[in-house]
Amino acid sequence: MLRSDQIPSLRPTGGRKPPRLATLSGAANSTTPSEEQFLALLNSNNVPTDEQITLVQKDLVTSEHQLAKYRNKLTTITTEQEQLLQKLKADLWRSWYSDSMRRSIIREKEQGIKRQTTPFQARIGILQSRIRDLRTILSTIRRLPAEILSEILRAATVAEEYLPLDLSCRKRHIAPWRFAHVCRFWRETALGDPHLWSRIHIVMHEITWEEDLLPDLRAQIRLSGEVSLSVVLVLRFVDEDDEVQSIDYEILMDVLRVLLPSSN
Repeated sequence: MLRSDQIPSLRPTGGRKPPRLATLSGAANSTTPSEEQFLALLNSNNVPTDEQITLVQKDLVTSEHQLAKYRNKLTTITTEQEQLLQKLKADLWRSWYSDSMRRSIIREKEQGIKRQTTPFQARIGILQSRIRDLRTILSTIRRLPAEILSEILRAATVAEEYLPLDLSCRKRHIAPWRFAHVCRFWRETALGDPHLWSRIHIVMHEITWEEDLLPDLRAQIRLSGEVSLSVVLVLRFVDEDDEVQSIDYEILMDVLRVLLPSSN
């Protein structure tokens, strides 16, 4: 059985730290990407070079092997200690110890088991985080051509076309606005595709003067370029009591003043 001090130390990578790939691929040299370069990859959707992909793949294989080893060790230790605990409980109930003494001995044994298994669980968590980061770097989405990504974003935008254009678009909740906040590549792709911005759906009863609708609307029209707009204005709605509610027509006129110059 391994003691906690026999477990090799593994530096946690988490979601913000880069894996130490250079140490797993041999001696570092001038062509080996630095740790800062891998941190930049983790925090972006940049496409890794062929050399970086090779290093990441090697580290991924090593990390997965270590993860399987630690899981097997943890299972073995947990099974052995659980068997010993059950035997101890049986022996205690046949002894002359008081109930409080029995519970105290069992509790101490359970705490000892936890101390033995905690280091393994910690290492498993570290390796799982590391593997997740390495797979993120190897993700296929990083290598999508802009044309393919644009088609995917268009499909996502059509799926959400009935969501209202309101302040929430500034809060990154609605396509295509939220695409521009993923990474630089996605932002460039989204802002460069006028078809993404050609669908406008406005639910008037959800608009108030406090919401910054008009600047967003002007921005969307500008980004749509020469593409024909598809505009939907919902002017009436029925409340919970099945009563038709009116809208603020002053706000409606402001919206129309923005839309009409772009209409043919």
